[in-house]
Amino acid sequence: MFSKQILRVISAELLTSMFGNNLAISRRCYKPMYVAPYLRELKRRKDVQLKKLGDFSTPRSKYIEWNLQAEIYAFGKRLGEEFDQELLKRAFTHKSYIQQELEQRKSLGIEDSALALEDNEEFIKKGDRIVSDTVAKYIKNALPRASTVFHKSLETYLCSTATLATSSNLIGSKDIILSNEYPPSEELLANTFKAIVFALEESSGIEKARQFVVDLLIVQIAHKDIYEIWNPKNPMGIVCEELESQKRALPESRLMRQTGGNTILGVFQVGLYSDRKLIGQGFGETPEIAETMSAHDALRKMYGLEEKMLPLPFGKKAERLVL
Repeated sequence: MFSKQILRVISAELLTSMFGNNLAISRRCYKPMYVAPYLRELKRRKDVQLKKLGDFSTPRSKYIEWNLQAEIYAFGKRLGEEFDQELLKRAFTHKSYIQQELEQRKSLGIEDSALALEDNEEFIKKGDRIVSDTVAKYIKNALPRASTVFHKSLETYLCSTATLATSSNLIGSKDIILSNEYPPSEELLANTFKAIVFALEESSGIEKARQFVVDLLIVQIAHKDIYEIWNPKNPMGIVCEELESQKRALPESRLMRQTGGNTILGVFQVGLYSDRKLIGQGFGETPEIAETMSAHDALRKMYGLEEKMLPLPFGKKAERLVL
């Protein structure tokens, strides 16, 4: 028997004799065994230091080439909207920034410490009403078969601080916000988005502001299963309420199929019937789980939220939904 080393030499000589010296035999490059542990240790030390020091990133406004007016002008052009520059500047100006500037002027001994700036507190309140009203109208008109409870749940998700902050961050407001904190918190980003909406309403009209909310906020549910956002805890109870409101018989659960019932891999299929009509069906490891899934399936069908449903309208198609 030939050793592995001899076989490699014979194979290399054979290939060379067949293809000549033009054949390049590749060799794998191995890194020493200490490299991976070394890099992991460096990352661990870096994470420890970042945790101690916090986020020490510098905002762009601290750089010498920063131009606030140019940034505000470019912000509106990037979004394709026509803003009044002074209104948009006020939408980005938070009360904490004005207080910080006044304190700095006093510490420097500047007698006339008045600032020609107004905060966005009023813009936030009015923008919040526009956002809430637009979201409510869109959901009600786009999903007319769904219940009021489902509408409220979806409205709560879209008007939440986290969702508003995501939209605000995606349009690039993080570096333009005038505040005493950096990076800005989710609440600060959300409030800035509301203020921007009101500034657009004052600059270009309510129609533009509502379309802005649809295109940049409500569009976040385009790639989500909106039923999963709601995720009711007691679907069977809601099904009973819906059937009672429609003056139909209460649901009855029936075992349709099962396999492997005495094993850990058992599967059960349960159907939900009302007035002898199948209104939903579901699968599960136990009959109870399958019954719950059938109730979820019945709610999806009642509200028009099946997986095969048409996508929600956005863009031009959504204009009529928010008027």
